[in-house]
Amino acid sequence: MERLSLTDRRESREHQMILLFVIGFILILLTLFIVQNLINSRDGRAIMAIRDNRIAAESVGINITKYKLMAFTISAAMAGAAGVCMHIIYLR
Repeated sequence: MERLSLTDRRESREHQMILLFVIGFILILLTLFIVQNLINSRDGRAIMAIRDNRIAAESVGINITKYKLMAFTISAAMAGAAGVCMHIIYLR
C-alpha cells in the first residue's frame, strides 16, 4: 500500500470538501422538493389550517394529532439530516 505524501493528503481533503458540498447541495434540493410538495398537498393544506385556527380545522374533520405528529416527524428528520452534515463537516 502506498503512503500518501503531504500534497496528496491536501488534494484528498479538497476532494472530500467538494464531495461534502455536493452532498449538502443535494440535501438542500431534496428538502426544498419535500417542502414544496408538502405545501401543495392535501396534508399541507391541513397543516396550514391547523396553524391558522385549530378549532376550525378540528370542526371540519381534520385529525389534529395526526397532522401535528406528521409535521413534527418531518421536521425532526430534516433537522437530523442537517445535524449529520454538521457533524461530518465540523467535528471530524
